[in-house]
Amino acid sequence: MTEQLDLSLAYTPKEQYLTLIGVVMAWMFDAADFLLLTFLIIQIGEEFAIDSHTKSWLLGLQLLGTGLGGIFFGYLGDILGRKKTLIFVISIYSICTAATAFVWTIKALFVVRILTGFGVGGVWALGSSLISEIWPKEKRNVGIAITQAGWPLGELIAALIVSFIVPIFDASHVVIGTKILHGWRMAFLFGGLALFSALFIYLFVPESKAWKKKQSLELKEMRGDKLELRVFKELFSKKLFKTFALGLLFGITGMMTFYSINSWLPEYFQRNGLKLKDSALMIGLFWGTSGYIGHVLFGFISNKIGRRPTFIGYTSLVVASGIIMYLWVTETWAKYLGLALFTFGCGYFASFGAVFSEIYPTEVRSTASSISYNGARGFSLVAPPLVIWVGDVFNNMGAGLMVGGFFVILSSIILFFLPTKEGQNII
Repeated sequence: MTEQLDLSLAYTPKEQYLTLIGVVMAWMFDAADFLLLTFLIIQIGEEFAIDSHTKSWLLGLQLLGTGLGGIFFGYLGDILGRKKTLIFVISIYSICTAATAFVWTIKALFVVRILTGFGVGGVWALGSSLISEIWPKEKRNVGIAITQAGWPLGELIAALIVSFIVPIFDASHVVIGTKILHGWRMAFLFGGLALFSALFIYLFVPESKAWKKKQSLELKEMRGDKLELRVFKELFSKKLFKTFALGLLFGITGMMTFYSINSWLPEYFQRNGLKLKDSALMIGLFWGTSGYIGHVLFGFISNKIGRRPTFIGYTSLVVASGIIMYLWVTETWAKYLGLALFTFGCGYFASFGAVFSEIYPTEVRSTASSISYNGARGFSLVAPPLVIWVGDVFNNMGAGLMVGGFFVILSSIILFFLPTKEGQNII
């Protein structure tokens, strides 16, 4: 029997592409704001006189903030709507990123970066839900892949800010009262320009009709039961809990892979002879080329051969990158090859939006997807300290980066136990 499309849930091509642009912008600036801390961690550590272990927890607690924000704002997205909540979270992370330029104590720095993570945490699930509910089923893999490809573009933006803005203001010394705004502070101030993506979404992106319809039906059927409680009752019901648990484990292993490697790439390269500008520019250019291509191609390849074999192929590249950067840590060619394989292989994240949108029903999709993605980010707060610990044990930071290979293998195995609705409408 041919699956019928509910015309009341249809969108014009213009609405679909404006939604894609708005969500890509939000995710791109989300990545840029979040990754400025990764690129500038050495300079921040020098100004605040903190060691590698304290820096690792600064990175880790920012991840914890994303987990908490993901749960909270995913829940709000199911209750208040995808669009309205997305605008709110973009505003939070943009303002907190700009505020990072004006913190003068280590306690204040920890607080503002946790709050930045809190805002960042809500973006992914809200944006993915919008794309999954607005784009047609036959284009879902591609739409989600293009959306996820906003992350490597954000890495490139962060790298360009670090490579060009930081040196300019380090040389000119902007002074406010008795305080000097060094280049790293001005980089965060520029990151606050992400607020303009919230304005674009407010003006041009529609709300999800699938969410509106489900919300209307639920309100009629509830008979006094609170709508807010319904989301969590459904999520922890016997029908959904196994799927939810597997989805969360899938997210955790994928996130542990990424943050155990990506959080320390700038320091890894700077420890091995590259200056800040050179390491940031190299990482940014690889993300903007091989990383972007890898994310976009994931959607097209998975449409041809299926999501699961595509995922296995991509994660194999990530494993290979860790081995190369461990065994040939001093070799120039290994830096380039390892980075190319890692950034391309991280295109496996392009599967996450489609996977979570398919395994969770509309009434809990934003909450469940956000917990599975950003809650997993929160769990990965131990990834940066784990890399430092393993690197110290083996006296080689490359050994610490290999930790990611272990987790991505687990992620590949878990994917085969998750249900799939590839090529089907989701409501």
